[in-house]
Formats: sequence, structure tokens, C-alpha cells
Amino acid sequence: MGSMASDSANDLSVVLMAQCGDFEALLTGDAETSVLDAMARDESLTDVDVLKVGHHGSKEAVDERTLQALRPEIAVVSVGEGNRFGHPAQSTLDLLSACGVRTVRTDEAGDVTFAVKGANTTLETTR
Repeated sequence: MGSMASDSANDLSVVLMAQCGDFEALLTGDAETSVLDAMARDESLTDVDVLKVGHHGSKEAVDERTLQALRPEIAVVSVGEGNRFGHPAQSTLDLLSACGVRTVRTDEAGDVTFAVKGANTTLETTR
């Protein structure tokens, strides 16, 4: 994946594609729509199994264009319980649902891990 300049500290987050066999997870840090849209336009983004939703699921975390490029089966929103910012945004959760993406939130599910063994992937949570 390429790099890009931005004035936003969130958009300077490291974006990482983690792969294990056929399993792929896009880890977006705090990067939001502007970064992911640029990557979708230059075809850096491909179909993934898991999307770690950027910036704790803020309203600018992801858009429909990016979700169409990624086609994630599962979205993980890393967010603190009762946080003062109101994350995740309901609009982001609604978009993920409308796109048929199963969403797992750390404030509800606890720690989220994926165990990859051959062609089988298991989602595990602590709650």
C-alpha cells in the first residue's frame, strides 16, 4: 500500500493488511474515509475477511464506496465503554448493517481475537 500526505493526525495512522493463508484483515488505526477512499480509488484495497473500523467507528470512519471495495464479512469496532465522544456513531453502525457486515464492538464483546487454522477462522471474544 502506498503512502499519502494529510493534515489530520488520524489520517497519519498506519494502515496494515494482515494476512494468514487466505485470511485477510485490514487494520486501519484511526485512519478515516479520506484515506480509505484514496486507497480504494488506486485499487490498494481488496476483498477482506475483517475490517478493523477506523477511529473507533466515528461518523467519518468508513463510507459505502470503501465497504463495496472491501466487502468485509466482519467489522471490528475498538471502542471504550461509555466513552465521552459517543463512539461508535450510529450512522457508521447503520451503514455497516445496511452493507450486510456483521459488527463486533469491544465495548460489548470485550477483547476480540481471530484464530486462523488452515481454511477455518474462529472469532473469539472475552464476553
